Amino acid sequence: MKPRVLFVTILAVALFVFSSGASAMNNIRISIAGDSTAATWTDPHPERGWGQYLGECFDREIQIDNLAKPGASTKTFLRDGLWVKAVASRPKYILIQFGHNDSHTSDHPEHTDADGLYSELLRRFVKDARAAGAVPVLLTPVQRRSTVDTLLPYAAAVRRVANETHTPLVDLHELSGKLYAELGASAQTELGATQTDHAHFNQSGARRIARLVAQGLIQAVPELRPHLIK
Repeated sequence: MKPRVLFVTILAVALFVFSSGASAMNNIRISIAGDSTAATWTDPHPERGWGQYLGECFDREIQIDNLAKPGASTKTFLRDGLWVKAVASRPKYILIQFGHNDSHTSDHPEHTDADGLYSELLRRFVKDARAAGAVPVLLTPVQRRSTVDTLLPYAAAVRRVANETHTPLVDLHELSGKLYAELGASAQTELGATQTDHAHFNQSGARRIARLVAQGLIQAVPELRPHLIK
C-alpha cells in the first residue's frame, strides 16, 4: 500500500474510532429499578413491561439499563443486590417504581408497610442515588385494572417522599388511571397480558405505558425533553 493511501486509511480509522468514542461519551444512561410491571419479559411469557420499551421513546443518546425484576419489592430489590448494581452502573438517572409487591399482605416476605419500611427505603434509594452522582426519579406504581385499588397508600407514600426529598416525580398511578378510564371496558382487552391478569401488560399495553412514563419524565426532568422522539 502506498504511503499516502496508508495515511488516509489510518486517518479514516482514527476518525471513526474517535467519533464512536465521543458518541459513547455523550450517551445518557437511565437505569430502572422496579418490579414486573417494568421488567423485561420474553416468550413464552405473555407479559411485557414498560421498561423494555422506554428506549423506543427516546433518541439514540439515551441508553436504558432495565434492572426491574418480577416479584421485586423495595425490600427484596435491596436484599438481592439489585439496588447496589443499579447504583454501581453509574447512570445519569435512576427511575424507581415499586409498590405492587410491597402491597402484598404481611404474610408475604416481600411486603412492606406504605408509611413504614416502604417510605424508608425510598428515602434511602434517593439518598444513595444522589451520593453516587445520579438523579433519582420516583414513580408512583402503575395502577392495576381492578375495582379495589390497594396501591393507593403506596402511591401516596411516593408522592410524600418525593415532596419531602425534592425528588422529580412521575405520577404513573394517576396517568395510567386516566388511560384506563379513557379506554373504559376495553382496557383489559387492549392492555392486559391475559384476560384474567389485571396487573401486567401485553406488548401494546406496555408500549402505551412506556409512552406515559416518557411524557411524565420530560415534565419531571426537562433536560430530557430534547431526546424525546415525537
